[in-house]
This record gives sequence, structure tokens and C-alpha cells, in this order.
Amino acid sequence: MAVRIGKMEGAGPYYGIPLGKLHLEWSPEEELEIERYCEKILKNVAEEEINPKERFRATIEGKTRDRESMGCWFFPLYAIRTLDSAADALKPIDNYRYPKLLVKSHLATVARFKLDQLNIDAIGYGEEIWGANARMIEYGNPVVDGDLPVKSVADLEGLEVADPMKHGMFPQYLWFGKEVRRIFTKYGLDKVIPITMSFCPGPDASALMHMVGWAPYMISLRKNPELCKRATALGAEWSIKYGKAIAEEAKPESMHMCHFLGLFPVKGNEWFAEETAKVGKALAPLGIPMYLGVTLNACIGWLPLMWEKKAVGPGSWIGIAVTGDVDYKPMIDWSVEHDLYTCCGIKSEVVLSGPISLIEEETKKRCEYGKRCRKYVAGAGSSIDYWTPQAYYQATLEACRKYGKY
Repeated sequence: MAVRIGKMEGAGPYYGIPLGKLHLEWSPEEELEIERYCEKILKNVAEEEINPKERFRATIEGKTRDRESMGCWFFPLYAIRTLDSAADALKPIDNYRYPKLLVKSHLATVARFKLDQLNIDAIGYGEEIWGANARMIEYGNPVVDGDLPVKSVADLEGLEVADPMKHGMFPQYLWFGKEVRRIFTKYGLDKVIPITMSFCPGPDASALMHMVGWAPYMISLRKNPELCKRATALGAEWSIKYGKAIAEEAKPESMHMCHFLGLFPVKGNEWFAEETAKVGKALAPLGIPMYLGVTLNACIGWLPLMWEKKAVGPGSWIGIAVTGDVDYKPMIDWSVEHDLYTCCGIKSEVVLSGPISLIEEETKKRCEYGKRCRKYVAGAGSSIDYWTPQAYYQATLEACRKYGKY
């Protein structure tokens, strides 16, 4: 058995350093900067009827609260935009190379926009951890550079799942989460603001994006399903290992994992739900609520099977959050039927381009329909584009606060 790590072109100075050896120190000036961000976050919280952590817990438990909690997926790309103050000087690649910038940019974003949570999204999706080569790009996540490593079942023989504590960019990500937790505890934010962390991609996405490839995987579903099943099973092993590392090191209040549910027809591919259930059941005993993030409208057709296979529900994933590409009404109706968590964001393109009247209209529809669901979260945009004007993102959040009020 062997871990096959490809090359990461353009990686920063902390790439590949195991978590146990990753030691970063803050200067006095940086400590002051962090303290100021935390003071501002605490000031924001003091203006709320109940604090965001209380609101989050009430949402998970389906209890009465002042308004719908907000799901805030701003990603490292937009976080650096906030820290940069739109000067077009700092770039997303800097956030992926330097973990201290990640911490400061995320604290700055939560402080600037009065967010309900500090959401820590992925800085890499495992582009190189199955043997492919990858490279950094200025305005986005790392990308695969060249051929993918898995062409047949034989290529999976002897392939060992990487260790998130040691390999690739994952130690940086874990340090980031662990350091945010330390800062939250130091300044008392741990009592008022929840942290949520991503362990994307899911098993299917790992196999599709970084082992086999999109077109070959889709063809193999019909012609060589064993290849897809074996690769996805390895992806599930990775997801479990990665999720456990996050839970142990950063101790977030919730975790989420992206899923390509809806990309595949249900008939003949029922085993996808089983792999999702495997991950959920393995991690649920850790006691951290976990939800799936889905972006394809055809996911609606998978919902009955996901419930049947216990891929969602007690002892597994607590529910499904969806982007603006998914019809929010059947998603909310299904969540009401099974008493599940759900969040329905508006399209990121709407937040990017406006106008504010459209942002408010789309947000209002989802917030008001979501009040049918005991565990509904208002989606403040699905994933915020780097170029989104601050005024449009602010308008999205304000609409969630306004129309999500009970």
C-alpha cells in the first residue's frame, strides 16, 4: 500500500509540512489586529436579540428563535477580498499559501458583515492526493494539471488514502481551524459564534474530479461500474479520515460536505446513497452536526432513496443545504416531512450582479417559505463570487435578517 501524492506547482512555504511541525507565530501587530476583529464581532453580537450560537443551536434542535439563522459560504476567495479592502492587491492565491492570512481574512469578513457563523471552506479539494499533479492559480482553488491517475481498477490496487494531518494542503487547513478555535476561546467568541468547517469533496467528487475524471467516470458508470464503485469507496475512506481530523483538531460546531447528488440517474446507482450513509454513520458519533451541500436540481429525485438508505436522518447527516439552482420548495417540503435541517441559498450570480431589488425578492421567497420548516436556515448566497460588490453581499445578508424574522 502506498500514498501517491502528485506535485503542487506554485505551493506556498507551508505546503506539505505535517500539522505537528507547523508552527506559526503572531507578531504584536498581528495580535492587535486579531484582537480588534474579535472586539468588533463581540460588539456586533451584543446588538442581536439572541446570539448567533444560541440561534444556531435552536435551529439544529428545531426550537423557537428570533429569526432564521444565516448560512454564510463566502469561501477563502471572498475573505481575502475583504481583507484586501477591494484594493486588487492581495489575491486568493495568497490565502491558499499563507495560513495566517486565512485566519485574519475570515475574522475580518465575519466582523465586516456581522455574520452568524465563521464558515471555514476548503483551501484545496485533494487535487494531488491520489497521484495527479496540480498547480496553484491566482483567483481560485488549486486545479489538476495534466492527466488523472486512474484509468482502470488495476490503478486502484495498492492505493492508500492520504493522511490529512501530513499530506498536501490539509495540515494548513487543520492549523487554520485549530487556530481559529484557539482565538475564539481566548476572546470569548466560542460562547457566541459557531464555527462550521468543510470536509469537501465527498466520495463521488473525489473519484470524479481527482481520480478518474468527469467523462471517463460517467462512461464507466455504464460500461465499468466496478471502477466507479471502487474509486468512490476510496473517496469515502478519505472523507471519514478527513472529517475525523477536523473534529479532533478544530472541534467546530458543525461540518459540511459537498455532494454531486443529482449528477447521476438514481436507477442502477443506488449505491451512491449507501456510500453517503457510510460516511454519515461513521462520523455522526463524534457529536458534531453534519449536512450535505448540493448544487444540482436533479438531487430532488434522490431524496426518497437518501431517506430510505439512512443517508440523512438520525445517526447520519442532519439534512441537505442547496444552492439557488435547486428548486427550494420541494427541498423544504421534504425537510418538513422528515424534520430535517435545510438551507436554500439564492444564486451566486444574483448576489454578484444584482440588482438589490432582485436579491431581496429571491431571498424573501426562500425565507418566507422556509418558515414552514423547524430547522430552516436562510441562505445568504450559495457561494460568494470573488468579484461580488460588498454592497450586494451586504444587501443579501440584510434581506435574510429582515425576511427571516419570526
